[in-house]
Amino acid sequence: AMACGLPVAVSEKAGAAGNLVNEGVNGIIIRSNEQDKLAALLLKAAADKSLLPQMGSQGTSIIHNYTFKHIQTAIEKYMQQL
Repeated sequence: AMACGLPVAVSEKAGAAGNLVNEGVNGIIIRSNEQDKLAALLLKAAADKSLLPQMGSQGTSIIHNYTFKHIQTAIEKYMQQL
């Protein structure tokens, strides 16, 4: 979703959530029993039509650091240090 410019809502149980999702910037992290948080964001987005596109564009800038080429380069650098 982030690569497509969409905001994300992830569970706190998602492994990379803390690395990829900046709370309120490019999405939200939903913790157990916080369904009201998602509902509040949806109501806010309905009132402010620019909110979700803004969050989506923020996610696009973050996810570019996780392309295959970026990860490949990082692994190669690591392997050269061994």
